[in-house]
Amino acid sequence: MATPTTTPITSELDSSPTDATSDSADLAQPVQPALHHGPPGPSVLLVDDNAELSELTAALLEEQGITVWTAEGADSAAERLADGRPDAVIVDLVMPGVHGLQLLIDLRGHPECAELPAIIISALPPGETRDRAEALVRAMGSADFIDKPATTRQLIVALGRLLTVE
Repeated sequence: MATPTTTPITSELDSSPTDATSDSADLAQPVQPALHHGPPGPSVLLVDDNAELSELTAALLEEQGITVWTAEGADSAAERLADGRPDAVIVDLVMPGVHGLQLLIDLRGHPECAELPAIIISALPPGETRDRAEALVRAMGSADFIDKPATTRQLIVALGRLLTVE
């Protein structure tokens, strides 16, 4: 069976660094005026207990042509996933109740979400705990572990590596 030809979402951004220390883009500054052309773009489920930051991040990603569903925790994420499957998830690691690592474990345990691309965002300070958390989420198939607050550029680049559009 022939594989369809795909093009990365952001070919010119693929070489951009994702390290927060080398990314000077302001969180509110658009990455590029017109990243999205044509049919509806990819969809992302953003799971973060910080509603204000989640709303801002969603608005900035939507400006780039990405459909964003938001959830304030694991329970609301499960409700959103019952309504449909996004192309990727962005999950905050540290949340009250079910933390992001457990949510990722739960997602990997469901056949329809086992291969769902995931990006983890975290405000954990550098150190052993953060290093162990990053190693665990990467071992579970998370494509990126991004320091919080993540810039629009960091998220677009990470999503560009995960998703392709026809």
